[in-house]
Amino acid sequence: MTNLLCGEPAAMTMFETTPAAPAAPAIPPYSSAEMRSYPLGTLVYRAGLMSLDTVNRALAEAAESGRRLGEVLLEYGLPERELTRLLAAQQGQEFVDLDANPIDHEVAFLLPRAAAEMYCALPLKREGDCVIVAVPDADNASHLTRLREALHGPIRLVTAARSDIKDAIQR
Repeated sequence: MTNLLCGEPAAMTMFETTPAAPAAPAIPPYSSAEMRSYPLGTLVYRAGLMSLDTVNRALAEAAESGRRLGEVLLEYGLPERELTRLLAAQQGQEFVDLDANPIDHEVAFLLPRAAAEMYCALPLKREGDCVIVAVPDADNASHLTRLREALHGPIRLVTAARSDIKDAIQR
């Protein structure tokens, strides 16, 4: 494996210097198990969201600075919604694009605004007795418990971009 930045053996890059595949859709057509096995940088590159060089530079910067790769990728221009979509797929979480899915305002108002802002959570709709709630990280167990208490019943968390949730709460 060769580091594209300096031509030395790669310590922090995960890509070989082979020609890039044609641009792919925003979510590569991998199964959930396959998505979980790929590092974030690979998913970003294979989705055609950033060039190999850009991903490798972001990897190097993240390693140097000790910051998370996702933070660096955002600074390099990766849209937050795409980062969130890939992270959700990588973690086996359901992703919801709030711009493409209607919000049931009656359900959204079940969660007091202060709680919605504190947990960055937005109730979207009901499915039977269960309230579907969008959060930036659906793996956050403490949020699940607190939101279940605040909504007085069963909930299912789905993942959405933090900025999309905040924008929807403000509307």
